[in-house]
Amino acid sequence: MLHGIVELPFWKNSPTLAGRLLGGWTVSFVSQFQTGNSTWVGTGDDFAGVGPGSSGQSWVLNGDPGLPRGQRKFSTGAADGNYWFKTRLADGSAMFTAPASGTFNPKPFRNLVFGPGLQNHNLSVFKDLPVGEGRKLQLRLEAFNWLNHPNWNFPGLNPTVSSSFGKVQSKSSERSMQIVLRYSF
Repeated sequence: MLHGIVELPFWKNSPTLAGRLLGGWTVSFVSQFQTGNSTWVGTGDDFAGVGPGSSGQSWVLNGDPGLPRGQRKFSTGAADGNYWFKTRLADGSAMFTAPASGTFNPKPFRNLVFGPGLQNHNLSVFKDLPVGEGRKLQLRLEAFNWLNHPNWNFPGLNPTVSSSFGKVQSKSSERSMQIVLRYSF
């Protein structure tokens, strides 16, 4: 995370009208970077037969699902070949298979698939305007995700839904801006 507040030195103490309008501004920023969270691949099926209330079970991993960073792509639909992780082995067989009926997944299954990371950049520019002793107005211009960086949501993790399995098909974090006038006394 990066953050800071910078008072702009331009026209700060200028007595002219232009100096009073253009001087005395402060810029603050916050940039957040986060790696993707780990997860597991599975369904709500009760393969082991433990009964109602089961929260689902993980599927068996048969290889390395990781794709190099440059090959992870956003998917625009079921027909494209863009995936976040591999769903097939080199021979075309499934990367993930259901455990045998009456059993649990016998292999490690946690922290094998990681979702997309996150970037968020917020910026504000503000100026204090005195309006009497101990009172002031503050004019703020704020931009959230001002670079308009899209944050991809998690890929589909259910192997029985082939149209979205292994694909990132949605994103969030659109830019939003606001103007704020604050009175302090």
